[in-house]
Amino acid sequence: MARRPQPLSRTHVRLRTDKPTNSVLLEYVGSRLKFHTYVYGFLDGTFFVANLDEVPYPPSLQEAADQACVDLDRLPGARVVREAAAAALAAGAMADAPELLSDLASPRVMWQPWDLRDLQRKHMIAVAKLGELTRMMESEVRARSGQRCPDLPEVPSMSPISPMAGSEYLPARTVYLPRGSTGMTGLDVGPVPPCPSCEEPAGEDEGATLSSAVVERAKAAVKAAREAELPQRLPQGVRRRLRKMPAGVYLSYGEALDIRGDFCAALTDGRVLGRKDRDVTVVDWDGEWPVAVRRYGQGGRTIYKVEDALRRAGVAAAA
Repeated sequence: MARRPQPLSRTHVRLRTDKPTNSVLLEYVGSRLKFHTYVYGFLDGTFFVANLDEVPYPPSLQEAADQACVDLDRLPGARVVREAAAAALAAGAMADAPELLSDLASPRVMWQPWDLRDLQRKHMIAVAKLGELTRMMESEVRARSGQRCPDLPEVPSMSPISPMAGSEYLPARTVYLPRGSTGMTGLDVGPVPPCPSCEEPAGEDEGATLSSAVVERAKAAVKAAREAELPQRLPQGVRRRLRKMPAGVYLSYGEALDIRGDFCAALTDGRVLGRKDRDVTVVDWDGEWPVAVRRYGQGGRTIYKVEDALRRAGVAAAA
């Protein structure tokens, strides 16, 4: 008669980052299991490895980049997508831990039903976050596209609101092993084509699309605020985290701090996230003095403009 699997405790499974290999690991740290094999290059107890340099981009994003002749590794937000993909894989592997552990150790274990449902929920949340980042990166790719690759067939443009973006990360029964680093090309992204929405004519205020005048006005206000050292109220912890980041335009929402390739993309994506009932702050960071450019509230409504803050402080922005 087969022995019934033993309950697995969540305190016996640890998620951590292995800096020397640039990987996300799941490790068994309990004492009930006896490992009869191991994952090459890692200590006993390791049963899942996702190398951040080897985790593939979501297929829909890679297809959009190939179509637009854009190198994803050169985009500032590409690293964030890979980290989200690794997090989704790790969350799925956490739910599948009993099956993965059974290949490496004995006796067999199982999650309690309530633990399994909670872990499955966390997995779906991680997949949803990956899907959101994927859609935003697809918008960034389209904004940067110059001309279509001549050797690729014409295909319809991809919808930025594909409901299942990131769904390819739902199965998580594969142990990812490092196969040799592909490397990253850093944050030097070269010349950036203007965002198409910035060329749309618009009135004095910000409507459904951004006008180039709105963007230039915001840039001038940021410059004036920085020169006047206008006091800034940033979300908690953002000022400290920015000190470790390269110069750029960032979106702060929840625990996330995501860089954008240009000013227009940051303002556009900020309002998109705001329409999803998130509080979003757009921050311009030059490496010394951060400036809160916009805050978007519920429904994408603009609740703060740096231009208005300058007027209240009696500082005039450059024409």
